[in-house]
Amino acid sequence: MNITRLWALCVTILAVAFSSGCNPAAKAIGKWEVETDKFQAQLPPTGENALAAVVAGMSKVLQVRAELEFKADQTWKWELSAIGNTQSMSGTWRYVKTEGDTLVLAAKSSGGEEQEFKLKFVDKDHIEASGLMGNQSFPLKRKKEN
Repeated sequence: MNITRLWALCVTILAVAFSSGCNPAAKAIGKWEVETDKFQAQLPPTGENALAAVVAGMSKVLQVRAELEFKADQTWKWELSAIGNTQSMSGTWRYVKTEGDTLVLAAKSSGGEEQEFKLKFVDKDHIEASGLMGNQSFPLKRKKEN
């Protein structure tokens, strides 16, 4: 193999290696679960919003669990489980931009309109998701696969 071909091969390998690691949205890929205790703690006090207090209390009784998954093929899935019943939604997502430690993504559910939302990274395993449902933010932690 001549030196020109060897050089071209090295440049190609490095380009592939660096391009696969340069996608800022790659750190969002995986399964995330809502940290219910943190979510309930950020709800308004009982006197300010009676409905929020009822929801917070019922979520413990009903054993509510919520998961959000971002896949590398740019699809997403949201699952909400309570008392053994599971509801889910899915769609596609795309990277829009980065604002400091926050990713701005756009998601579209099947038959729905595209909507931007933000994922603020607290650390590699904890994020604050906002813009998913009004002004409410959701503390999420990376789900560890067993």
